[in-house]
Parts: sequence; C-alpha cells; structure tokens
Amino acid sequence: MDVWRPDWWTYPDECQEGHPWGPGRVIVSWMPCACDPAQKAQDRGPGHRVVECRTKGCRSVPWYDPVHDEATAS
Repeated sequence: MDVWRPDWWTYPDECQEGHPWGPGRVIVSWMPCACDPAQKAQDRGPGHRVVECRTKGCRSVPWYDPVHDEATAS
C-alpha cells in the first residue's frame, strides 16, 4: 500500500513490524529523559521525540529521537 508522506517527513517509513508510517498512522509525543543523548540534544530540557505505530495490536517498540541510551538513563 502506498502512503503519502510530506517533504518534511523525518520519521522512519515503517515500524519494526513493517506497518507503513505516514500522517495519521503514528502518534508523536515527547518523553522527558536524562540519558546522555537526550541531555546533549535538547536546549530546552532533556528528552526524546517519541513516535509510536497506531496499527491496532502492533507490538513494535517506539522510535526515539535522539536514540535512547538505557545505560546512561537515571
């Protein structure tokens, strides 16, 4: 199935389960976090942009920007 994506689309094209992502097919949110990548990437407070698949029953883990580092999270 073809999915239209705007020119500014910066997210992956699909989740880890292979469901195509596009407008209306994901939930984009913000998650505060103190891991090193989140601390370094954000001027207004550490955290991640989080994108989750909206396909019913999908078990794909969320996509994080910047990548989450569990080893340095406190």
